[in-house]
Amino acid sequence: MSLWIAAIWVEDIEACVKAGMKPYVSKPDRGPAKSDDLFTREAFSFDAENNRQKCAGGKFLRLRGTGALRDGVRRRTYDGYSVCHGCALRPHYTKSKFRQLTRYGDDAELPRMATGVAANLNLQDI
Repeated sequence: MSLWIAAIWVEDIEACVKAGMKPYVSKPDRGPAKSDDLFTREAFSFDAENNRQKCAGGKFLRLRGTGALRDGVRRRTYDGYSVCHGCALRPHYTKSKFRQLTRYGDDAELPRMATGVAANLNLQDI
């Protein structure tokens, strides 16, 4: 998924939420981790209160950088440069020396939408 498409997707979701709507968008099941049969983003948890990304190994990734994309959509990049070295789970996370994750906008809506889509599969037909 290109950065531009991801930004438009999150931008549209955020616009719907701000307008008082509850969007139901199926979560894409793709990306480098998926195609390489590695742990996907779901193996990582996000601590929104402290702005921290945690891996399944219990370590926190560092916030590498922040930025804004088109129309103010926020982007935060985290990496495990200092924690992935020597981790027994690393072969399951990445083929590189460390794992990197990028979060766009308010990812908090994504789990709510996934639950809503799973509970209302007929919505995909509308």
